[in-house]
Amino acid sequence: MYIYDIIEKKRYGNELTKEEIEFTIAGFVKGDITEAQMSALLMAITINGMTDKEALCLTKTMQNSGKSYKFPFKSVDKHSTGGVGDSTTLIVVPTLAAMGLRVSKMSGKALGFTGGTIDKMKCFDGYNPEMSEEKFLDIIRKCGCVIMSQSSDIAVADKLIYALRDKTATVDSIPLIASSIMSKKLASGADTILLDVKYGTGAFMKTIDDAKKLAKLMVKIGKADGRNVNAVITNMNVPLSDGVGCNQEVYSAIKVLHGENSRLAELSKYLCAKLYSEAKGKPFNECKKMVSDAIASGKAAEKLREMVMLGGGNADIIDHPEKLLISDYVVKVTSKKNTYVNNINAYKVAKFVNHLKDSAVEKQKYRAGIMLNVHVGDEIHENDTLATIYSSRKVTNEMIEELLACFEFSDKYSSNYKLIEESVK
Repeated sequence: MYIYDIIEKKRYGNELTKEEIEFTIAGFVKGDITEAQMSALLMAITINGMTDKEALCLTKTMQNSGKSYKFPFKSVDKHSTGGVGDSTTLIVVPTLAAMGLRVSKMSGKALGFTGGTIDKMKCFDGYNPEMSEEKFLDIIRKCGCVIMSQSSDIAVADKLIYALRDKTATVDSIPLIASSIMSKKLASGADTILLDVKYGTGAFMKTIDDAKKLAKLMVKIGKADGRNVNAVITNMNVPLSDGVGCNQEVYSAIKVLHGENSRLAELSKYLCAKLYSEAKGKPFNECKKMVSDAIASGKAAEKLREMVMLGGGNADIIDHPEKLLISDYVVKVTSKKNTYVNNINAYKVAKFVNHLKDSAVEKQKYRAGIMLNVHVGDEIHENDTLATIYSSRKVTNEMIEELLACFEFSDKYSSNYKLIEESVK
């Protein structure tokens, strides 16, 4: 069997066998298959796709390339396919723990234009997401939840391929996304899994139809492995939270745990209720009330504090989130006329924030970002603040114009923005 023949076979859109997929993954992990060869195969898959049978085989092969966790207790997990201003994990994980569930969350770093949960956890000084299995289990036993990075011995092939996809413009392939996510989810040991599959300008899936295809494929893979897997389709045409950037997104999440209402709060509460309902078999509306009570009582915020401290982090910003918005340069960007906000392009906002990060010195990358001061449908007046920039270098007129280009305006009110589209079982 030769990798050249496998690449050529997929280049012409033919179905790969179980043996060919296993040969390729094993060879890449061992180093017998080069990055150039794997890149060629990834591009062929991105262009020609995979059958469900191929995707399931690829998922299981990547899962079996490393260790799979088996817990002595039932646990749940939530995964997002990536978006702009998406810090739901920092809300969902401690809230569900406060409601009595065990939440085992293995998260990743930034991919493409989207932020990563592990990057956000670095905002809690000292928190170490790269922990041993013993440490992982110790924290989850003590406080009911933990957020850790993908360990070096779990889905080993995915970790290598994940990094390569980011460099080769093969991030937005449905079978590659599905197998990457589900290989980690199946290996991480959770019994009940909820997938937040996003579509829109700020997501890898640009259309709702593609998001449905991805959701259905991942649910099918999960159920084939005997897991309780469900998905929800959500809108990512507009940034999910007011904050975009590591510090700003953590700030937004903490504010939700302190009772602030927002799009981020709406989706986070929905995901909590949905996951609790699936795990416990309780009516969804009853679960929604339990979620609201866990947040309003302060128990969810307390769980986040407990988890951060057990992970070696400083939890001071949970009480003082305003410290996350300290920066060398803080500049308000204002409206030039009386108008309505018709849209805030999530992808453009993400690109702008990434430009801020790229220009920041290393230790200040986490401070770079923006806070949105308006929402889609808002009526605004001349000189009203649209957004606030946080930067480690002087903000130029060109930067301000780039941010202004993220906004679309209209002379009349127009807002049919729907955050949560539908569930997939």
